[in-house]
Amino acid sequence: MAVNGALDSAELRAITTTPGPVREDLLGRIWDVSRVPLPFQDRIGTGSAESNVHEWIMDKLGTAAANAWVENASVPATGSASAPTDIGNSALGPTIRARNHCQISAKVVTTSYRGQAISVAGNVSGFAYQLMQRQRELKQDMEFIMLSNTASVAGNATATAPLLGGYLSWVASLTSPTQVLGVTAAASTSTLGGYDPSTGLTVACGSGATPGNLAETDIRDCVQAIWTGGAEPTVAMCNAYQKRAISQYMYTSSARIAQLVSEVGQGTSGSDVARGAVSIFVTDYGVLELVANRFFPKQASTTHDYIAIFDPAYLSVDYLQGITTKDQPIAGLQDSKLMYADYTLRVSSRQAVGAVIDISPTSVMTAT
Repeated sequence: MAVNGALDSAELRAITTTPGPVREDLLGRIWDVSRVPLPFQDRIGTGSAESNVHEWIMDKLGTAAANAWVENASVPATGSASAPTDIGNSALGPTIRARNHCQISAKVVTTSYRGQAISVAGNVSGFAYQLMQRQRELKQDMEFIMLSNTASVAGNATATAPLLGGYLSWVASLTSPTQVLGVTAAASTSTLGGYDPSTGLTVACGSGATPGNLAETDIRDCVQAIWTGGAEPTVAMCNAYQKRAISQYMYTSSARIAQLVSEVGQGTSGSDVARGAVSIFVTDYGVLELVANRFFPKQASTTHDYIAIFDPAYLSVDYLQGITTKDQPIAGLQDSKLMYADYTLRVSSRQAVGAVIDISPTSVMTAT
């Protein structure tokens, strides 16, 4: 209420004309909650590609076997050992010439000259700011794409975009005989995909009609299969729901684990700590980091989840062209730039990647 004829702040704000006499208090800074890490790209390697069809050789050591020879054994000039005193020629390992297609992902940034000239809170219309935001979106798209259940597509220059084979399309083998490798299933109803050397393409994993609950044995069996194949699985990556389901299960009496322990000083300096999450799972075959990923895709539609378990030393994102920005032709009173990346996912060994598939998105983790 006015005192001695003076208007107070409440009365000034009560004036309903537009615009009113009181300036808005709009902070000149943008608070962006989407500045988040990219767990998959942060853990795998980075390389280069020299062609839109990126190729590499997969090799594997032969099976360990008994190996003993007499002191004066000789090596035959040709052929295999013909006598107990001959050392036979060593067989070469089963090498495979693998390939994945490079995929182009792009973003366009366009701002008008007037928009750049106007003083805007947080400089949201600034060209540099928009470029920075679109680059983050591009990296997020790449994270989602490389983990997706997508078959590789050769594509062409006009009508069909080339697609890289996503992670889940590499976790089985379509060679003869078919190998399941590191795949375990919560519900054994899916048709497995995999890399097909006869076509040089990957095939997406199918999805069964009814997904099942995640089980501790699914994770243990998958880790064992990868370790037996010669790799060292150290990462289990999944979406937020499955990460929470694992943590909740680990604190139940059904979990087949020893007492949960914490490292000294882990996560906080305080003494009163309520721990309700599990981030490390020590298996018979090494230490497995349990990682939640905001950009982790579904196995199929909205009905099937999966968990990726892998040795990151055998995966990398390889660039034919790294993230590049190109000026576009002027079309009126505006600036326009095209930002793109030409890249693919390299899986150096199929024995290094595995997955637990066909998991219900409302799964309650069980022991078996």
